[in-house]
Amino acid sequence: MVAQELATSAEATQGARTKITELRRVVQGLEIELQSLHSMKEALEGTLAETQAGYGDKLTQLRGRGARKEAELVQLRTDAQRQAEEHQQLLDLKTRLEMEIATYRCLLEGDDVRSDAKSPGRQTPPEAVNSSPTSRRVKTMMEKLLDGTVVSSHPEEVEQPL
Repeated sequence: MVAQELATSAEATQGARTKITELRRVVQGLEIELQSLHSMKEALEGTLAETQAGYGDKLTQLRGRGARKEAELVQLRTDAQRQAEEHQQLLDLKTRLEMEIATYRCLLEGDDVRSDAKSPGRQTPPEAVNSSPTSRRVKTMMEKLLDGTVVSSHPEEVEQPL
């Protein structure tokens, strides 16, 4: 019986040793897999950091481009406003010149013309005064304007033959 117990015990010991060896192999395989997973994790974290840095740089570039485009837009709006003001000034000047041309045309044709002297940039239209049947006197009130304000005014009188 002792021999039998010894044999059983030896078998159990051998089985336990085999089991321990198998478990060591499994543990060793799991440790290798764990190291592999740690390496993969570190590589993925490195890739993530690089990707985040790349996207951060790209975002900074895009924000800079957006700021430049905003500045360009502000400049374009300013330029457009300035051009609109210049255009309006030119239209006003054109209107005043057309009115002056009409006044002079009437003077040349001999009409008695009166116009609103308060309009900025215009002369007070002439008053035609006949002195004799062979000539006429044309009296014109000359006004100098500065920013729409009359700074000087004086009459001019010209005698024109008929």
